[in-house]
Amino acid sequence: MSDLTGIVERCLVAYNRHDAAGFASFFAEDGVLQVIATGEVNDGREQIRVGADERWRVLDYRLETRGLYPSGADVWLEWTLMGTHIGDAMGIPATHRRVECLGCSHFTFASDGLIARDLVYVDFAAILRHLGVLPGLEAATPT
Repeated sequence: MSDLTGIVERCLVAYNRHDAAGFASFFAEDGVLQVIATGEVNDGREQIRVGADERWRVLDYRLETRGLYPSGADVWLEWTLMGTHIGDAMGIPATHRRVECLGCSHFTFASDGLIARDLVYVDFAAILRHLGVLPGLEAATPT
């Protein structure tokens, strides 16, 4: 295991404990977390902390590691998100439905070993299907 993958693993432990300050402490002061599917951008450690708390207010979830892939100063983390929709978001009231989807995070590290950037790719359509906002895949199958 490289030092960088170890950092990502420890970061994920804090994330899954819903420890926003602990999670944010793995980022550089000017680090960026960007969720590609929603356009959410958290600039700086404080926004990263606040953004994590906000996501957990909407979804009570954890990320289960599917794979960790170091590549130079980057690490890719492939994960499964599993949780429950507990709060209002984007005009969707809490459904208390279970959600599960695949995603990955692309971490880029600064020279000091802190995370400079986390680009998050998530199957947001799967979340919306679980919430009943989008039809199931069977509705999209041609007849």
